[in-house]
Amino acid sequence: MALGLCGGSLGALSPARADFVARYPATHGIGSERLRLEIADPVDPDRYYRGLRFSPVAAILQATWDGKDCLFAPVEHDPLRDNGGLAMEFDLSNPAWPPGFAEAGEGGEFVKIGVGILKRQGERYAPWIDYEVVRLARTTAECAPWAFPAASPLASRPISSA
Repeated sequence: MALGLCGGSLGALSPARADFVARYPATHGIGSERLRLEIADPVDPDRYYRGLRFSPVAAILQATWDGKDCLFAPVEHDPLRDNGGLAMEFDLSNPAWPPGFAEAGEGGEFVKIGVGILKRQGERYAPWIDYEVVRLARTTAECAPWAFPAASPLASRPISSA
């Protein structure tokens, strides 16, 4: 059984056309005739989400298919608390998450992957707490034009589970 995304193929992905208007600050667009993605720039100080729970790396804020938005990412939001799109949070499969939290002891340092080194407070880790930052993760990013080559099977193949 083949599953197509809304019954069609992606088409060749390429940098957004000149008429592409970003809805969010500090984003980059890629897309095809049917699919458009708006991706947050992880190093821009004005990026959509600036809190400590989620990594800023590879944050897709909006996916639009045939003119219909597929993700929740309100333009009006609190950048320190509200995230949108496809958020990246690591450490979720580790029962003692994040790494080093259990061993740190009160006031000790632990690593929040993609965020940085934070100070422990409390008995258990809670993702909604604004932990004191010891050192933010150093993130670098380079956005360059790209596209799947026309001969690539990804250029026009429907998404499938076959």
